[in-house]
Amino acid sequence: MSAPGLRLRAAAVVLAAVLATACGPLVQVEPVGRVTLATPALTSQVLAADGTVLAELHAEQDRDPVPLERVPQVLREAVLAAEDVRFYSHPGVDARAVARALLANARERQIRQGGSTITQQLAKNAVVGSERSVSRKLSEAGVALSLERQLSKDQILERYLNTVYFGNGAYGVQTAARRYFGVDSDDVTLPQAALLAGLLKAPRDYDPFRRPRAARSRRDLVLARMHAAGFVGLGAMQRARAGGLGVVGSAHDPGWTAPWFVDHVLDAVQHDPAFAALGDDPVERAAALFRGGVRVATTLDPGWQAAAEQAVSATLTSPRDPSAAVVAIDPATGGVRALVGGRVGGGDGPGLPGPAREAFSRFNLATDGRRQPGSAFKELVLATALARGHTLDETFDGSRRVVVPPRPGEPRPYPVRNYDDRDYGELTLREATASSVNVVYAQLLSQVGPEAVVETAHAAGITSPLRPLRSLALGAQEVSVLEMASVQATLAAGGVYRPPTVVTEITGPDGDVLYRRPRDEGTRVLDAAVAWLTTEALRGWWTPAPVSARTSSAPWPARPGRRSAARTPGSSATPPTSRRPCGSASRRGRCPWSRPAPASRSRAGTGRRRSSPAPGCAPSPTSRPRGSPGPTSR
Repeated sequence: MSAPGLRLRAAAVVLAAVLATACGPLVQVEPVGRVTLATPALTSQVLAADGTVLAELHAEQDRDPVPLERVPQVLREAVLAAEDVRFYSHPGVDARAVARALLANARERQIRQGGSTITQQLAKNAVVGSERSVSRKLSEAGVALSLERQLSKDQILERYLNTVYFGNGAYGVQTAARRYFGVDSDDVTLPQAALLAGLLKAPRDYDPFRRPRAARSRRDLVLARMHAAGFVGLGAMQRARAGGLGVVGSAHDPGWTAPWFVDHVLDAVQHDPAFAALGDDPVERAAALFRGGVRVATTLDPGWQAAAEQAVSATLTSPRDPSAAVVAIDPATGGVRALVGGRVGGGDGPGLPGPAREAFSRFNLATDGRRQPGSAFKELVLATALARGHTLDETFDGSRRVVVPPRPGEPRPYPVRNYDDRDYGELTLREATASSVNVVYAQLLSQVGPEAVVETAHAAGITSPLRPLRSLALGAQEVSVLEMASVQATLAAGGVYRPPTVVTEITGPDGDVLYRRPRDEGTRVLDAAVAWLTTEALRGWWTPAPVSARTSSAPWPARPGRRSAARTPGSSATPPTSRRPCGSASRRGRCPWSRPAPASRSRAGTGRRRSSPAPGCAPSPTSRPRGSPGPTSR
């Protein structure tokens, strides 16, 4: 081991020894006197851009205290195994756990474990607060010692179980049991108890709706700890591990306006370090949102949102229709002006089976869903090619089938067919874009290189990992609707990328500004002429030029118009007129998406399926006048 590593471990051992001698001459931790735990909870508000209230966040609505007698022993033991296995034997501060955590953190050279007991966590959440300082930690220890003198162990555990945060707005074991399993706390089973206990460490990281694999791994770890502590036998542990997560979910609060947008706002505030003024970690920021009386001003435009929701509800009228997602972004700021993440009204149509209906009601397709964008991705291939000297008048072979020769390092040629098996003959890149000709874009990608397209995509707003494969030209890798809308906004802004944002300002209950969105001048990722030419080529999708046309590229205008540019999302095996395209205009970038309704065999909570999107996201573009913005681009 290196000298710095030895010194770090030695320091950790010394500090652990100091903390372990709380009654020694170096550190003296004393009870602080009588502690009052009652803390009033204040209502927070989420506001639209015009100041209207989108949601009120009431802590009382998300907590239902229950006596310890209603918490089954298996749930108590799961929490003890996950958080404080020596709870009933230490005096409120567990020196042994502190020493173990310090050594582990020194070994990893980062914070991997904490040494706080359940009593200390209660003291932190209810009395001391979350300031990161030695004095706060010592105060927390003093309050914990006082609580141990005032209350019995069972009383401390009861208060802890009724106040701790389990994620998804659920405080306390009763609300969490209902939120995740649809049962009361006294009906929780062993695997359910282990899952709930596992959430306490990091509710977002182990969210069973969004991260089922991580949630299952964490649940199984808690089960192993319960077995090691002697709480459950080997057979019971193995049977519990063999089962699924069993979450059933629940619909969004019907009192929320634009619930999918509000869901995304809460997620962003809790997990983005930019909002550290509300707390140091997601649990603390969640407490500020649901208890702190803050006002969160957002970017949502009620008019845009109403148009997006109307487009979904008016078009997808049958419960067997695809679900849909829509995102609209202001290119000048990056602000998300509208967001629909699923069926309007919570997705509780009578035609869907109960478990699938509940699973979809908890999954935000706009932000968390990943799908193949299909032909919508061709715009990124086009922008990459134009930036590297290709022109819209360049001609390509548009035969019904083309075999693209392998590039250096590739094992074999790449055969590609046009969707309709049509032979377009020789045509320009402008014409190929207007008709979404697959074989032309496969050739174009081969010329510019998939690595260059991946670089352009990531610069323009795609954050999902992409592999530099030849199928990238046909949009065969999965991205989110939010990412594709961000790409549209980059094009509409003349090649300037601004990260999507949803919060403009947060104020505390006293009116003090806790957060204000900084002005973002953006990052130029595409030349302005390249962005404009890409947009102009995409406009041909609405009114395709005749195949015989040979027009030259128009110059960059001083004041571009506001006509829409668009490209179809989804599988390349779907006709361009079968669904609404992603698109942009001079003042907006938006992307709607459709997906099939879930089958009853879908994995609960994820909403992910690997089938092609069915047509029907919105009416065909041929059903409305040229240049008129669609209902999702208001």
